[in-house]
Amino acid sequence: MPFEKSEIELYSDYVRNLADKKSNEIYRNSGALHASVVFSNMFRTSEKQIRIFSRSLGHKVTSNEEYLQELKNYLERGGILSVMLEECVDESSDGIRSLFKLFREQVKIKTGVGKKFAYKQEDGDMISIHFATADSRIYRVEFDTNGHKARGSFNQKEDTEKLEAIFDQAFAEA
Repeated sequence: MPFEKSEIELYSDYVRNLADKKSNEIYRNSGALHASVVFSNMFRTSEKQIRIFSRSLGHKVTSNEEYLQELKNYLERGGILSVMLEECVDESSDGIRSLFKLFREQVKIKTGVGKKFAYKQEDGDMISIHFATADSRIYRVEFDTNGHKARGSFNQKEDTEKLEAIFDQAFAEA
């Protein structure tokens, strides 16, 4: 009987392929494990700067071994990480806290910023979002911040640059 891949293995292959090809296809994800897969690929394929706006870098996303290894690899390659958090780094996220200390010259973090970003949906409702960008071409926007539902792309320069401008202004003011 042939080995069948699990849903997360199939999703990981799909996202890796998009990242490797620098595809402009819009992907969707839901759940912490999907978010971790996307971030792992963002870290793996980025070269210069990654920006993250999140609630707390919760352990459900950041405790994944691949996430931590790819983040470490990115920082070892000299990448810059700018992080803005609504709260403090999740207390149970030991791995990411250790990496931030080890690479403190490359990690710029502001916590408890009290900042929220909103997005206007097609129906006119405003929703709170979290987002991440990388290298002025990669983005992930989380529109369900509790369920980790998001969409993004590994090659959408215009959308990414807009998010980076918003982030940079808020980061400077925080």
